[in-house]
Amino acid sequence: PTRRSSDLRYGKKENKMKILYLNHVCWEWIFQRPQILELLIEKDFECSVVNKHFIFGKTIANNNVMPKNGKNVWLFPKYQDFKALAYLNSLIYKLYVHAIIKKYDAVWICHPSLYYSVPKKFSGKIIYDCMDNHAAFKSDEKQRKLLIQKEEELIKRADLVFATSNKLIDTVPGLNKAILVRNGYLSNVKQLEIKQPIKNKNYKIGYFGTVAEWFDYKLLLNSAKKFGNIFYHVLGPIANGLKFEPDNNILFEGAIEHNKLSEKVKEYDALIMPFTINEIILSVDPVKLYEYINFGKCIISVWYPEIERFRPFVYFYKDETEYMELINMLSAEGFPPKYSEEERRTFLSENSWEARYALIKEKLEMLDNENKKI
Repeated sequence: PTRRSSDLRYGKKENKMKILYLNHVCWEWIFQRPQILELLIEKDFECSVVNKHFIFGKTIANNNVMPKNGKNVWLFPKYQDFKALAYLNSLIYKLYVHAIIKKYDAVWICHPSLYYSVPKKFSGKIIYDCMDNHAAFKSDEKQRKLLIQKEEELIKRADLVFATSNKLIDTVPGLNKAILVRNGYLSNVKQLEIKQPIKNKNYKIGYFGTVAEWFDYKLLLNSAKKFGNIFYHVLGPIANGLKFEPDNNILFEGAIEHNKLSEKVKEYDALIMPFTINEIILSVDPVKLYEYINFGKCIISVWYPEIERFRPFVYFYKDETEYMELINMLSAEGFPPKYSEEERRTFLSENSWEARYALIKEKLEMLDNENKKI
């Protein structure tokens, strides 16, 4: 028989495990781990994505590569402000998952809050990808304890658990047997040549990613006032409710499509990760550091134990005093990158998303074989 066009594109998948992929963020949000891994998984398995889609919802990435089989669940916006809407959204999502889950051999869960939607009688495999210290995001103690309980139940029930950092494995209860699968970089994103240091009158330092409560704006503001020739360019969405003291040396440019980043970044002298260290950040394996290396720039970041392995590529600081000294030194030298082309090539070959997925694929195939033996 003639092979289907989908077989040619995604590989022959007859009798492959059918996975229901429960994603906690809208697909049209920042292109990150949940979307990237699903697009890799669907090349080898029958994967369907349940995507939260909000009525009149805001999207910031209309050009994200879409999944082959996406299933939008339409939900009500502003549910954070109304308990009734939050309850209704949860009910809609749960009923939708219940209606289709029988068709699948496994469920991939991206956030512990989605575990409630999986029927207790579901006999298939459960996979949990733990990518953050989720409980740390909850300021309400009651909600925090409830999420911790849900996550413990999920981990105990799961047949396969991944985690993005050693700190997560050490911190989250029950995660000690998780398989470490760190984040990575997209190999199809345009790579820039390693920037040669050039002494200029003014310098541009860039940041891209979400701007949330852990973004150390005070550090940038103080350094902008001290060094009048340093200009910060911030690319990414700003979390609701956050407002900053305006400064002519700090420009917020809003969200940008992922495939346009290289064009913006190539004009920068350096890239920065200015985070305030808290229990959320301590568990993060930051995607942006991989991407920063791919862009070949001088890289500056706050230090914490999980990212010590980036030291050959990153200029670290621990406090504002060290940061000011670092900026003073680097600006005098024209912001030289810390690494060579050979060092970058070796690092990126070992830390691409494709390299990460190789281990995930191996574990999924083992689960698939277990299903066939039953």
